[in-house]
Amino acid sequence: AVMEQTIRNAIGKLRFPYPIVLAMTAAPEQKAGLPVSAFGIAATPSGWELYAGGHDELPVKQAKLVAVSSPSEDITELAVSCALWYRESAYWKESAWKWLQRIEVRERLLDPAFRKRLLAWAEPGRETAGAVLH
Repeated sequence: AVMEQTIRNAIGKLRFPYPIVLAMTAAPEQKAGLPVSAFGIAATPSGWELYAGGHDELPVKQAKLVAVSSPSEDITELAVSCALWYRESAYWKESAWKWLQRIEVRERLLDPAFRKRLLAWAEPGRETAGAVLH
C-alpha cells in the first residue's frame, strides 16, 4: 500500500503520451494482468521485479523484465523513473511497447545518476491526467 501510494503521488496526475496502466502485486502467485500492462511491479520470493511494455489490445504484447530489486524503495524509484522516462521520450500516442522497441531501457535505467535526473522532472502538483494505477 505504501509503495502504491508513493508511485501514485509521483506519477498519478501526470499526462502521458499514451494512456498507461501500472499493475502491482505483492503476491508472487497472483500476476494476472501484469504481463499485459504498460508497467508492472511484482513481488518475488527474492524481492521485486519491474516489467514494462505489455499491451492488452491487438497486438497483444507481453511485458519485458526491466529490473530486479530487493528493497521495495529501489523498485519504487525504478518504476517511477521508467514511467517518467517514457513520458519524456515517447512520441505522442506511442504506447509503452512501441517505445521499448526504440529505446534500450535496462542499462540506462539502472544508472543512479540517470534516475536522479529523471526524478527531478517530476513536479508535484501538476494538474494533468493519464496514468491509471491498480
